[in-house]
Amino acid sequence: MLGIPVILFLIILLFSAILHEIAHGVAAEYFGDDTARMMGRITLNPISHIDPFLTILLPLSLFLFGSPVIFGAAKPVPVNYYRLRNFRWGVFWVSIAGILTNLFLAFVFTLPMRFMQVSQPVQNLFIGIAEINVFLAVVNMIPIPPIDGSKVIAALLGERAINKITALEYRGIWGLLPFIVLIFILFSSAGFQNIMMPVIAFFFRLFGIPA
Repeated sequence: MLGIPVILFLIILLFSAILHEIAHGVAAEYFGDDTARMMGRITLNPISHIDPFLTILLPLSLFLFGSPVIFGAAKPVPVNYYRLRNFRWGVFWVSIAGILTNLFLAFVFTLPMRFMQVSQPVQNLFIGIAEINVFLAVVNMIPIPPIDGSKVIAALLGERAINKITALEYRGIWGLLPFIVLIFILFSSAGFQNIMMPVIAFFFRLFGIPA
């Protein structure tokens, strides 16, 4: 990714994922569920957000296996969807908040290159941040549980679909493990990458990120 060091890449990925999760928590609080704040998750402290699998093992495995798409995530913030006001649209906005946050970050970090002269190292850093956030946003659009896109689509379909998706999440790792394995397999397949890359390229063009 533009030659930025791996350690810097991982730090950017971590904090982009943390802001993604904080956005879910803030949106949930706005709609009436303060579970994330009560559990200390509305914070930039990375210790509160690190998940051994999603934050460390998953991106490291994808990197080691040579996947062109490196995906990781912070520990999901706890949300009690049934405490949300306007249940259906509360779920929609809570679920899409992280995606919108990553797209906003990508937009913000491309602005300086449009309106001012920046050095090449700073430009590489800003473009790297924008790229990582576009990747996170697009990956989280995938409509497979537990990815955010599944709940966004479920909210558009109605409460019955939301209940089916949330029931999987409330079962914990055993309810979601088959989907996590499926996601890992998909990320390793050329066909799936061929679907994702045009979407990523669209946002690169939209934000003026060099391909």
